[in-house]
Amino acid sequence: MLRRGGGDVSFTELFTFQMQHERLWDVQRFTQTQIRVVTQQWQRDLQELLDRALVTLQEAKHAHQEELEHHRDRQHQQDICFQLREKLYL
Repeated sequence: MLRRGGGDVSFTELFTFQMQHERLWDVQRFTQTQIRVVTQQWQRDLQELLDRALVTLQEAKHAHQEELEHHRDRQHQQDICFQLREKLYL
C-alpha cells in the first residue's frame, strides 16, 4: 500500500508514478536480457569464426608441406638426372 509522505501528491499522481516505474523496470530487464543474448551470440559467432580460421590455417599448412615435399622430390630427381648425364658424358 502506498503512503503519502506528506505534501500535495494525490493518489492519481502516486499511481501514475508507480506505473511509470514498473514500465521502466520492465524496459530495463528487457534491455539487460537483450544485451545478454546478443553478447552470447557474439561470443558463439566469434568462437565459430576462430575455429574456421584455425581449420583454414591447418589446411594451408598441410598444402604448403606437400608443396615443399614435391619441390624436394623434383630437386632430387633433377640431381639424379644431372649425375647420370655427367656419367654418360665422361
